[in-house]
Amino acid sequence: MYLGLSWLRCFGIPGKNTCVALLVCLLWVSAIFVYNSSRSLQGLNAWSRISSNISALLRNFEREEGQEKEQESLNRECTFPGTNPFDPALTTIVKKYPPLDCSRNTPNIVYIENFIVKVNRTKLRRALLRGQRFKHCRYKEIFRQYGSDKTVYFGVSSATFIDRIELEPQHKNIVVECYSTKNSILSRSYFHLVRVEMDTESYLKNNYEQHLRRDSPSETLSILMIGIDGMSKQNFERAMPKTRNFVLNVLGGTELRKFNKVGLNTLPNVTPLLTGKTWQEVRNLLQPDKSFLDSGNHLFLWSEARKLGYRTGLILDSRDVTSFHYMRKGFKVAPVDYYLRPTLLAWGADRLMHGRDKNCLGDRAMVSQLYDYWLQMARTFRSKSTPYFGYSFSAVLTHDDCNLASKGDDLYHQFLQDLVATGTINNTVIVWFSDHGQRFGRIRSTYQGRVETNTPYMFFILPPWFKKKYPDAMRVLNINQDRLTTHFDVYETLMDLLYFQGVTGNGTIKQRGISLFKEIPRERTCAQAGVPVEFCACAHFSQPLLDEEVRQQLGAALLNRVNSFTEHIADECARLSIVSINSIFLVRTNSLRTMKSKSFRVVITAKPGLGTFEGLVQLSMKTGLARVAGEVVRTNLYRGQADCVVNPTLRQFCFCTV
Repeated sequence: MYLGLSWLRCFGIPGKNTCVALLVCLLWVSAIFVYNSSRSLQGLNAWSRISSNISALLRNFEREEGQEKEQESLNRECTFPGTNPFDPALTTIVKKYPPLDCSRNTPNIVYIENFIVKVNRTKLRRALLRGQRFKHCRYKEIFRQYGSDKTVYFGVSSATFIDRIELEPQHKNIVVECYSTKNSILSRSYFHLVRVEMDTESYLKNNYEQHLRRDSPSETLSILMIGIDGMSKQNFERAMPKTRNFVLNVLGGTELRKFNKVGLNTLPNVTPLLTGKTWQEVRNLLQPDKSFLDSGNHLFLWSEARKLGYRTGLILDSRDVTSFHYMRKGFKVAPVDYYLRPTLLAWGADRLMHGRDKNCLGDRAMVSQLYDYWLQMARTFRSKSTPYFGYSFSAVLTHDDCNLASKGDDLYHQFLQDLVATGTINNTVIVWFSDHGQRFGRIRSTYQGRVETNTPYMFFILPPWFKKKYPDAMRVLNINQDRLTTHFDVYETLMDLLYFQGVTGNGTIKQRGISLFKEIPRERTCAQAGVPVEFCACAHFSQPLLDEEVRQQLGAALLNRVNSFTEHIADECARLSIVSINSIFLVRTNSLRTMKSKSFRVVITAKPGLGTFEGLVQLSMKTGLARVAGEVVRTNLYRGQADCVVNPTLRQFCFCTV
């Protein structure tokens, strides 16, 4: 109404000022309309160009797929990209280290034999500086602080001794301190002893007998799981050839050659391994109030084994960087019968013995110190009627640099030799595994590194008599060596072994986890196996010819996703911007071929902080819209950049501004 009256005034009716103002307003609105229309058309043209570009690529791939159709009809299974662990392109990236040498560190003056602490006179002479004289040694017990998984306290000191002392029967975790005549400490030595406790044995014996009556298992094999953090199967071959050769050719281990990780880092991989569920499925049970993990301890394999009469043990080699302790409280009550953590907490704070090299404890390698616990368990519970379940995971050696694994090759090789020498391995299944491949470092930015991050190693070592007694089980296991497998499948296999009946058969495609004693379908896809699409190793990559506008669109989609993680803490974290789009690969897997979109693995570098981020960006062939599928991965270290953030998931995306 107002608009009509104003126009009437322009044709002779008083109110010229109003008329002029209205004309100016209309011109301004028209200009905005034309500008926005132009931008909309540009946007439509941009999406059209993207669709046109991708359509051309799609036609190229249709031609390629037509040529491969006959071959694919014969072989529809997941195929991993061909990689060479010793590719010459890795020469400047891969480094071989000499064996770990702790001999120059403060010597461990004492050792234990048959629960008697004895002084090693040769090492004592090495420990004494000029002018020093030996006075005596004494020991203290190490106790776990009640209600804490991160603090310990020490008991009263024992009587002093200069040659030997017999330990009290109840003493399990101790530190021995040796002094000079000037009361300065020459050395500290830490010991964790496997002691048979009658109350525990009575409880487990009762459980075991009930298990035999109720479940009638064909076998009750001990299970020992040895894990190393961040090791791809390719890096295991490069860095630990002695150990790998011993596992395969001496112990007759069975390697899962198409083993795929199911999550980004350690936690989402060991959770399926130990519970058969994803972290998202169990997190409310494990951390209902962000407190201790005890409320979900019954979910873990060691708890299932204990119900069946197995002694249980747990070794983690880090005070803080473990799945159960990084930004978490751990366990309020010890989760297993034999828990090495109190001793580890004590020596971890010892600068005299543990300060120079985190992989040494005095003049002894920490790997050897830790795995001595398994040797003790193997000797103590060697009878078939006293099975044990042990889980260990080592991160200190390899977490920051996968090349450092080469320093531990001799140590792991020696441990396996010592385990065989105990004579107990004949009743034990050894699971030799990793959680994922390397996540950081220079190799991660290469094609080889992108493949290796998704392909950890997994071996099953079974007793020779088992292979002869159960040929059908071994036949199926050998078939599954070359089928797509995951941590979910290993969990089901271990459950199968705990209740072993020797039954084989076919697994179904609908099962996320399939026992390795059931034949896994050849055509199984990552989606069916519980592998998120962004971590699927059944992928083939090609570099598409994309114009710059399309590249920027894909890069922007990834950057927007990265920034979305920290929007709610924008006062603490900087908003990131793109420095460079490092690479874009078109991805094709047996899970993605029928989708009405194309998937691209996009890698960008962003500032501030120069973080490198990788994600799978899916581009719709119908709408031209791009979105990030699954998790975004940061592929370089961010230590010191995100200390203002407590949430471990968000730290990789934050560059602190406070």
